[in-house]
Amino acid sequence: MDLFWSTASETNNDYFTIERSSNGIDYEFVAKVKGAGNSNQKLDYSFVDQYVSNDVKYYRLRQTDFDGTSVCSKPISIASVVRNSSKAEVYPNPNSTSIITFTATSPELYELTVVAASGNTVFNQQLSDATISLPDLTAGLYILQFKNTATGEIQIVKYLQK
Repeated sequence: MDLFWSTASETNNDYFTIERSSNGIDYEFVAKVKGAGNSNQKLDYSFVDQYVSNDVKYYRLRQTDFDGTSVCSKPISIASVVRNSSKAEVYPNPNSTSIITFTATSPELYELTVVAASGNTVFNQQLSDATISLPDLTAGLYILQFKNTATGEIQIVKYLQK
């Protein structure tokens, strides 16, 4: 989720806190963005929240001064962040070779990222429907992340290498 906000001017602005809620009442910390301190001109800020959900989410912005006083914005609601227009499938899964077949229900290009259980990215490639030769993977669980380059939609497939 791309979040943007602007200030017309700032006086003693230490930082902004971005908060998210699923019910509009109970908020959780998402991120802290450094403020400019003092400014007499318009300043633009942004933050990308990596959280993805089909549910309505509420966001609010808390501005905190150097002396610790803060002011909270009115919440905004955002619905249906995830688009379910296509589905990525991988087979065979589990697999004992390094060759997989990828099919999708939409014709766009995808970016495939393979992430090991350790969190390390082990492979990255642009593709469409294709037979893919993965690098030699050790036996274990991997996460295959398919990003639709046209819509930005991300799909996750758990993949077991035997």
